[in-house]
Amino acid sequence: MRLRFGPPPIVRTIDTPWAPRRPLGDVQDEALHALGLAVAALEEAEARPWVTYGTLLGLVREGRLLPNDDDIDLAVSGGADPARISAAMLARGFVANNEERDAEGVIKQKFELGAILIDLFFVRQAGGWWTDLSRAGTYSVLRSTHPPVEIVRRQYGGLELPVPAQTEAYLVHCYGPGWRQPVTVWSWFLSPPNAELSLHWRDLYWFYRQRRRFLKRLAKA
Repeated sequence: MRLRFGPPPIVRTIDTPWAPRRPLGDVQDEALHALGLAVAALEEAEARPWVTYGTLLGLVREGRLLPNDDDIDLAVSGGADPARISAAMLARGFVANNEERDAEGVIKQKFELGAILIDLFFVRQAGGWWTDLSRAGTYSVLRSTHPPVEIVRRQYGGLELPVPAQTEAYLVHCYGPGWRQPVTVWSWFLSPPNAELSLHWRDLYWFYRQRRRFLKRLAKA
């Protein structure tokens, strides 16, 4: 883990206050409907989307969205046009929830459809890997890597969805070789083997509290 100094490189240009969300297990049908609409919107915007992270994990491992998850994860090409994405999503009834930018442009967008939150990761090419960035805390940055992927379409949950062709290898990269085994305690920035946190010194107390809570949950599991 790197300790970073200097001003925050990521800013939120749209920042809706966080609110608790219902687990997807309670709204599977609504969530799958939102997933299908989002993929159609992103393809219309020529954003080259694919299903990623927890959404892909649940559909491949369990044939459903993870019941305890509370959002849907989609990746898009780093060269995608955020304005076109927004227009296509809003035309299908979504509402903008969040947008994060760095010096190179948009790195993440979030949209809501009723109780469903869609998380869009803008994935850029960086050397031999593809990467996405997220703001962690107030000043820190989480960098997550993806293996370069070929996108194919497969049936999951009654939908034909764009996914990495080497699906299992992709999930091993994101979650490790034990990805088939359900995990009861998970931290979005401490647990993934494909992630690196650049911790800003101003977020040291935030990081200490989050890590302490995570370790307590692990001890009780």
